Amino acid sequence: MLGSSILEVVIGILFIFLLYSLLATGIQELLASAFGLRARVLRKGIHRMLTDDTAEFLINKGVNKWILKIWAKLKSFLMFFFPYFLQYANLKPNLASAFYEMPGIKYLGLSNWFKRPSYIRPEAFAQNLVLLLKGNAKATDEQQSIDWALQNGTCNLGNIPIPIQPETKSYLVALWQESGKQEIEFRKLLMAWYEATMERVTGMYKRKAQFNTFIIGFVIAITFNVNAIKIASKLFKDDDARAQITQLAAASIQLPTASDTTNTSSLDSLAFQAKKVMKMLENDLATPNNLLALGWDIPLDFSEYTTNTDTPNGQPLLTSAGDNSRIKSPSTLTPCHLIMQHLYRERLKAGITNPKFALTLPEKIQFVASMASQREALLGLLITAIAISMGAPFWFDLLSKVMKFKNTPPPSEKPA
Repeated sequence: MLGSSILEVVIGILFIFLLYSLLATGIQELLASAFGLRARVLRKGIHRMLTDDTAEFLINKGVNKWILKIWAKLKSFLMFFFPYFLQYANLKPNLASAFYEMPGIKYLGLSNWFKRPSYIRPEAFAQNLVLLLKGNAKATDEQQSIDWALQNGTCNLGNIPIPIQPETKSYLVALWQESGKQEIEFRKLLMAWYEATMERVTGMYKRKAQFNTFIIGFVIAITFNVNAIKIASKLFKDDDARAQITQLAAASIQLPTASDTTNTSSLDSLAFQAKKVMKMLENDLATPNNLLALGWDIPLDFSEYTTNTDTPNGQPLLTSAGDNSRIKSPSTLTPCHLIMQHLYRERLKAGITNPKFALTLPEKIQFVASMASQREALLGLLITAIAISMGAPFWFDLLSKVMKFKNTPPPSEKPA
């Protein structure tokens, strides 16, 4: 059986990963709510269903293809946040853009600055697409209107003719014929098509969310200096910190995870729960951070990194070569000393010689960036970022299993 100290180190690391995964997930959900990530991914999936790749996109290769991709993403972004960009740019409407202008879809979105729904039921998709196909005045009944629209490759949104592109038209015609030209069966086939597409869209959203969480996790790791290697080393050496972290981990099993937010489609609910998680973490993060001495410990000024023998008032001097040869330079210096010496040399070149002036914000940012770029620190921060990207539910389940294993009493010896 694993030694108690090793098991407690593992528990401590899992607990830290859980806390910061909760923080990263909360931030990711807030950003997803603010920028409509779910609605944008859903719109992209429906756009892929109802529009074809342009001939120029299929023919062009290399740089031209990348330019077209960038333009397509920019156009999609503008059309999402500013629906009337389509009109101002004199771009031809397509079936996907017309679908989003149907009243049954347009008013599903929240009343905010982009007004796009983050979730559309399969029944709503099929119903509104069929209504769009019926929107022409050249047919005598509803069945003929669908048949006419598919055969001629066009439908109407009010008085605006909407072209149905060839590949989309071909697939819709195949579904229409498979349904025996019966509207009810046609809707069922459209619903099945939509559900199959939404499975891929869900996977797309999860990949985007995980990538965003990794980026957020890396920023968090740098900001708080959550170095997995440093944390493990601290827990191995400090018995008191290890014991207290284990106690906190045992209590954390009752904490809510982000799993409740991943399966809901309400952006208001997501934002509310994300804010609740982040509010809860304000106190929960402070204790382990203090126990593990996380943070960069940025020096207040340069007083400890200069000699006091250069001038009567203790201010180092510049040499004629423009550098500072009087900054103390022992044979072995810590990375912190080296970085502070470099920053102070830059100050001296700017004519600022008083070492008691506090570090400016740019100097603090440069200090953190330089410390984070050290090989061991960078590796530990990357490990933390990757761990955070796994998500809070993963670490919650793993921590629960490890705690259960730790609390399981050893089997009693059987009498001979």
